[in-house]
Amino acid sequence: MMETSGIAPQSLYVDLDGTLVRTDTLWESLVLLSGRAPFKALSALTAIGSGRSAFKRRVADGISIDPASLPYDETLLVYLRAEHERGRRIVLATAAHETIARSVADHLGMFDDVLATDARGNNKGEAKAERIREHAAGRSWAYAGDHAVDLSIWKQADAAVVVTHDRNLVEQAARHTTIERTFMKQSWTLADLLRQWRVHQWVKNILLFGPLFLAHRITDPDALLNVVLAVVVFNVVASAVYVVNDLMDLASDRRHPTKRHRPLASGVLPIPVALASVPVLLAVGTVITTVLLPWSFALWVAGYAVITTLYTFVLKRVAIVDVLTLSGLYTLRILAGGAAAGVSVSPWLLMFSMFLFTSLAFLKRYTELVDTADREGTTVAGRGYVPADADFVRSIGPGVGLIAVLVFTLYLNSRDVQILYLHPLRLWLLVPCLLYWISRLWFIAHRREMHDDPILFAVRDPISYLVGVVALVIIVMASV
Repeated sequence: MMETSGIAPQSLYVDLDGTLVRTDTLWESLVLLSGRAPFKALSALTAIGSGRSAFKRRVADGISIDPASLPYDETLLVYLRAEHERGRRIVLATAAHETIARSVADHLGMFDDVLATDARGNNKGEAKAERIREHAAGRSWAYAGDHAVDLSIWKQADAAVVVTHDRNLVEQAARHTTIERTFMKQSWTLADLLRQWRVHQWVKNILLFGPLFLAHRITDPDALLNVVLAVVVFNVVASAVYVVNDLMDLASDRRHPTKRHRPLASGVLPIPVALASVPVLLAVGTVITTVLLPWSFALWVAGYAVITTLYTFVLKRVAIVDVLTLSGLYTLRILAGGAAAGVSVSPWLLMFSMFLFTSLAFLKRYTELVDTADREGTTVAGRGYVPADADFVRSIGPGVGLIAVLVFTLYLNSRDVQILYLHPLRLWLLVPCLLYWISRLWFIAHRREMHDDPILFAVRDPISYLVGVVALVIIVMASV
């Protein structure tokens, strides 16, 4: 933060989007409206022809944003509160619709007045400068903004408060008026976009190699290439869905101790950038699928896209159904891997997968429930659970995992094992490995030492790697 010396102007007019909050409330409102009432969103879009003021009014009438959930610029907020406490006149002057602006002003409780887009027109640029000048009524005034469009306002202001990541904007503002304060904010980078795509979650798509590996065809170059391409497709499609999911979950993610740091939730990544990446990702997946992979795989990846979309908008809010959907998506990955490789998937593998991943999905919900209880919360944001459900989830989750082990032991007695392995009896050594690994994850969660998706926890867990290496050695011993 930089500052200049001298007496500050009597009034300070503060922009909302990109300045007071690290997001754009119009984009948030439109996205939220699209998720909850898509027909209202389409109706709002038709109002663009009548002007931006009419469009903003239609969006604001269709949905309301929780002002407490917005990602405020805390450094600027501290400065504004200090100025307010010493008696300075603080006014919220924004291009956002007055409904949104007044809800923010009421929440913060430090603004003396609000100038926003209303029936008089879109309160932006020259129009905002004119309204501020009229409102100031001859008093000296400063304006806090973040964008080049605000230069037309700073030209008429007695001082500028610049909130930006671009030092060039500070220099431009300084040519027109005195700089009262400068608050440097973080600009988004490619790393933020990759974090939003959740590339760390791509590890889950390794499951597509399962059928190829278990069929002992991992050395088949054509099949292996197909599965590699299939994994790429699942990666990009999953990332597209993650973007949509996080846009729908902005308010609930911001109330979560860790999810609030996600690029969209924190306001680091602009919503238009994230949205623009969705069709790009889907286009990449579509081209690879249609040109290079079997049509049967295309059906599975299309099913994955449909189910994950339903999960984002509906299913994740229905208790138990959300868990079964998650476990089903893991199993679907295995079926997709089989389709890509041209390998039939054993019913034993499908049953084992459903029970195992149902247990892990319950484990994920259990960690969220205990975290909510520890924060004295009453509900799990965006989910159909309350903290009191933790005991039920803890009682059923480990049992489902043990059923997966039972299915595996029954598989060891099947004809498939006798055909694929030279020494099938050695595979029984995998049973204690599975029992240990599943029990250990639940044990750690019960101790409140797990605060993440269990799959991602396992990826960072040395003991899980050790169990995996031992299991691989056993499989090799049974094969040769």
